[in-house]
Amino acid sequence: ENSCSNVKSFIDNLVGIVTSVLIEEDLSLATVSYASTVFTANVGPAPFEHFYTSGGTAKLNVVRPFDGQVVYFDRLYYEVKNITIGAGGTGYTVAPTLTFENPEVPWGIRAQAVAEISKGRVTNIELVSSGRGYRIPPKVTVSTPQSGINTAKVNVEISPVYYAITKATPVSPAGITTITVSENLPYLVGVGTEVPFYKQSRVLASGHSLEYIGTGPDIERALPQNGGIPIPEQETDARDGGLVVFTSTDQAGNFKIGDGIIINQNTGTITGDVYSKSLFATMTPFILALGGD
Repeated sequence: ENSCSNVKSFIDNLVGIVTSVLIEEDLSLATVSYASTVFTANVGPAPFEHFYTSGGTAKLNVVRPFDGQVVYFDRLYYEVKNITIGAGGTGYTVAPTLTFENPEVPWGIRAQAVAEISKGRVTNIELVSSGRGYRIPPKVTVSTPQSGINTAKVNVEISPVYYAITKATPVSPAGITTITVSENLPYLVGVGTEVPFYKQSRVLASGHSLEYIGTGPDIERALPQNGGIPIPEQETDARDGGLVVFTSTDQAGNFKIGDGIIINQNTGTITGDVYSKSLFATMTPFILALGGD
């Protein structure tokens, strides 16, 4: 009887110890095998502050990196997302040259854009290259008009560059995982580099009909016969590293695969940044092979 009493007292004490370690969010006692001195604890939020001292084989419930997260390495850099006209200027007979400020890092690349004019004014600007390695919006110098005194002015919008995780290895007992990201890094990453992880905000929208977007909510003025002019840039709005994954068709039958590929059914052409980069990557080795060098 004394032995049973001692065993019961030992178990009661053990339960008290385990309770202090394995309190879960709902304050219920986790299941523990008394036949073993080794257990695994998933340590989550607790109503009180707690500390690990030493010893034991407890494991933390570490979340494995997954597709849907994004990261950056050491510092967050930006690229040019959009460039708009602040003032069209006057007296242009030839489209002005736009010169972007150099990024502050040696591996950076300046953004590039070309302007279009009509009746002596800049009426449209097309972003050719987003550049890389910017920390703040770059200054843009616009060449002066051939006749006239009013130089065109532009506004620059930048967007943060995050790298999407495509896969990750299981987290080792030492807390190490190997991740694969969607793009090549343009700079070296050393040991001890800080890598913040974020859950990316994504909107998945396939097969949408985006007709006359940007013409306004007034149906009488939005109709094309009443002067409604669509603004394709307003079809989607992705900010601060968020992503809109979409396919759409506009009022002219143009098919879009995201912002990167546009299929114009009237002309039978394919355009877009993603398509141009892919075509360039494919054709360059082919051209070099033809040249024999």
